[in-house]
Amino acid sequence: MDIPGVRAAGVIPPSGQRDLALCVETDLAPHTVLRELAKRLEPAKVPAICQVVEEFPLTAHGKNAIKELEQLL
Repeated sequence: MDIPGVRAAGVIPPSGQRDLALCVETDLAPHTVLRELAKRLEPAKVPAICQVVEEFPLTAHGKNAIKELEQLL
């Protein structure tokens, strides 16, 4: 969330079929977000996938709607 231009972000944990993924609400390109994360995190902690979404899905309580995010990947 400290990357300028990122309005919302959520991480999808890895599964047997998918690596660690990141969903972000931003106007930035996915590779730009990943490049900025690589400057801040250890290489093993940088998500393999970055999906840009127009509107970030939230639950009724205002938390990240992980199931909806997983469907966007």
